[in-house]
Amino acid sequence: MNCPPNSTQTPTKSISAKPFLAGLLSGVAAVGLVALLIVLVSSLGSPQVAQHSDQSATRDAFGADSEIDPSQLIIANNVAENLAHIAGLGTYFEQELELRRVTGEADWKTLLEYLSQSTELESKRFRHFVQEVVVQCLANVNPTEAMERIYDVAPRPPVPDPNWDARTLASWRQIYLVPGRAEELIRIVYQEWAMGDLKQAVEHAKTLGELQIQAALNGIVDSRDDLARDELLEIARQLNIENSGSDFIAAVVAKETIADPDAAWQTFLESNRESLAVRVRGEGQTRLLESIARELLDKHGIDVIYTIDQQLPEDDRARSGILIRFIIQALSFDPEGAIQIATSLKPDQFGTIYGTPMLHWARSDPFAALDVALVQQDDAIRDDLLRGVHLSSRTWEDPQSLIEHIAAYPKERTASTFNRALSTLARQSPEIAATHISDVLEHREKLRIASEIVREWASRDVVSALAWVSESQDIQELKNPLLNVVLTELVYTDPQLALQTALEQPIGENNVGLESQVIQAIANFDLESAVALLTRSRNEQTKFDTALGLSAVMLESADSDGIFEVSDQLSAPRRAAFFESLLSTWTYHDPYGLYENINRLDSNELRSHAALSLLRESNLGRGIFSLSDEQHDEVTSYLTESQLTSLDEILDESARRYQNVRRTGFR
Repeated sequence: MNCPPNSTQTPTKSISAKPFLAGLLSGVAAVGLVALLIVLVSSLGSPQVAQHSDQSATRDAFGADSEIDPSQLIIANNVAENLAHIAGLGTYFEQELELRRVTGEADWKTLLEYLSQSTELESKRFRHFVQEVVVQCLANVNPTEAMERIYDVAPRPPVPDPNWDARTLASWRQIYLVPGRAEELIRIVYQEWAMGDLKQAVEHAKTLGELQIQAALNGIVDSRDDLARDELLEIARQLNIENSGSDFIAAVVAKETIADPDAAWQTFLESNRESLAVRVRGEGQTRLLESIARELLDKHGIDVIYTIDQQLPEDDRARSGILIRFIIQALSFDPEGAIQIATSLKPDQFGTIYGTPMLHWARSDPFAALDVALVQQDDAIRDDLLRGVHLSSRTWEDPQSLIEHIAAYPKERTASTFNRALSTLARQSPEIAATHISDVLEHREKLRIASEIVREWASRDVVSALAWVSESQDIQELKNPLLNVVLTELVYTDPQLALQTALEQPIGENNVGLESQVIQAIANFDLESAVALLTRSRNEQTKFDTALGLSAVMLESADSDGIFEVSDQLSAPRRAAFFESLLSTWTYHDPYGLYENINRLDSNELRSHAALSLLRESNLGRGIFSLSDEQHDEVTSYLTESQLTSLDEILDESARRYQNVRRTGFR
C-alpha cells in the first residue's frame, strides 16, 4: 500500500520509506482480513452492507454490476466524514490503522484535503496525529512540496529585519528560535526524505533557517541509524552548524553505546554546566541524558540517583528536570523503588520530582501507581503522587473497577480519586454512578457529582432520572437543586410533566418554588406560553423571580412591550421592585425601548431613575445609544431638582467608572 503519485506536481522518484511503511505494514494483515470478510458478506446479500449510507452512490459511480472493492467504501465519503469516523474509533491503534489505510489509498489532492480539514478538528491530539500521518505520506511522494504544505497548518517562521541592532536581534532569537509545530512536521518530512535521497535532503536543508535545520537534522538522525558518527558530523559541517549545533551533536552521541557511563555523566555535567543552571536544553541533550541515565542505572542500580542528586546544581529547575529523567528511566528497573527514592529526595517547589514520574508509571500500570501513592503517610507527598496518577488518562479507563480497587483504603485518603472516578462513571453509566453517591464525603462535591449524574441520566432517560431524584434517600439534602437540573431537561421532552412535578415539590427556604425554573426554561423556546404560565406561580416571590427571568429573555429581543405585560401580573410593591431590578439591564440591551416607554413607568421615582440610567448610557459614548438635544431635554425633565443640580457630576463619575471597567476587560 503506497502513497499515491502527486496529481498536480511531478512526483519525486519512488522512496523507500522505512518509518512510513513500518507503521503501515503493521496493519496490512488486519485490513486484508476485514476486506475479505466484507467481500464474503456482500456476496451473501448482507443487510448491514446493503444499508450502508453510501452504497447507492457507490453503485452509481462504479455501475450496478461492478465488482466494488469494499476498502473503497470509506473513500467514497467526503474527507470530513472519514475523519469523524476515524476519531470515533475506540482505540488509538484502530484510529492509526484506519487513517493510514485511507491516506495510503488517497491521491495527492485528497491528501491535501485531509491536511486542510485537520485544522478543523477539535481534539488537539487527533488534529496533530492526522497532520503527522498526512505529512509523512506527502513526504513519501514529494518531500519538497511536502515542506511547503507544512505551512498550511503551522505558522511560517518570521524573518528578522537585517537592520536590527544586536540587542533587538537577540530578543527576537529568544522569542522565535524555539521549536514549534512546524519543526515537528519538518522532522517527519526529513525522516522520509533521508531514507530515500539523503544527498538531496541535505542540499534542501541548506536553504532552511537555523531552527528548521535543527529539526531536519533530528529527522535524519531518527531515520538513518545506519550512518556512522563521522558521517553525521560531516552533514552538520555541510550545514554550518558543526560548532553551534551542540544539541545535534548530543543526539548523535546518544545513538552510540556508552562504554563508560560514569565518565559520560561527568563529561555531560561539565560540558553543560552553564546551561544546566537554567534547564536541560534541546532534544539532543535530553536524549543523551536519558541514554547516560539508563546505563548508570543498569551499572549501579537505582540508588545511583542519590549520587546524581549530590552532583547537581542548587537551582531548583535544573535539579528537578534532571532528576525527573533519571527517575523515569528507573521506573523500567524498579517502579516502586524509584518512587520511594523520589519521595525521599528534597522536594522541588511543585512536587514534580515524584509527581511527573508517577504520571509516566500510571500510563502503563495505573492501579500499581495508585497503590504506592495511597500508602504514603505524608499528606503532601500523597497528594503530589495522586496528582501525577490523576493526570493519566489510563487511570479513568475503567472507573467502576477503580472505585472497587480503592474501597480497601481509608476514605479520607481516596476522596479525590473516588470523586474523579465517580465523575467519569457518571458520564459512562449514570445509573451505576448513582449507587455510589452516598460515599462522597464533602457536601459541595456531592452536589457537583450528583448534578453530573442526573444531567447525563436525564439526557438518556429523564423519567428514571426524575424518579431517582424524587425517591433516593442518599440525596434528600440535595433534592431541590437536583430537581432544577432534571426538570430543565424534562422541559424539552414533556413541559407539562415538568411543571406538574415542580408544583408538587415543597417551596424551598428561599421561598421560591421550582415552577420558576420550569417556566423560565419554557421561555427559551415558547415565550408566549411561559408568560401565560406565570399565573401558576404559588406565591408572590416565585412570581417575582419568574417575571425577572422572563424579562431577561424579552430584553434579548428588545421586547419592551412584553415587559409591561409581565409586570401587570405583579402586585404594586412587587411591580416597583421589578422595574428597579430591571433598569440597568434594560438600559444596556434596549435603551431606545426604555426611552419610548419611560412615561409608562408607575411612579415619578421610577421615571427619574430610568432617566438617569438613559443619560448615563448616552454619555458613555459606546456608539450604541445617543440622545438628540430634544430627547436629552425630554429625559432631563423627569429628574428631580437635586438630580438636576448634580447631573454633571453624576455623568462624569459614570464615564470614569466605565473607562476603568473597559481597561480591566469587564463591563
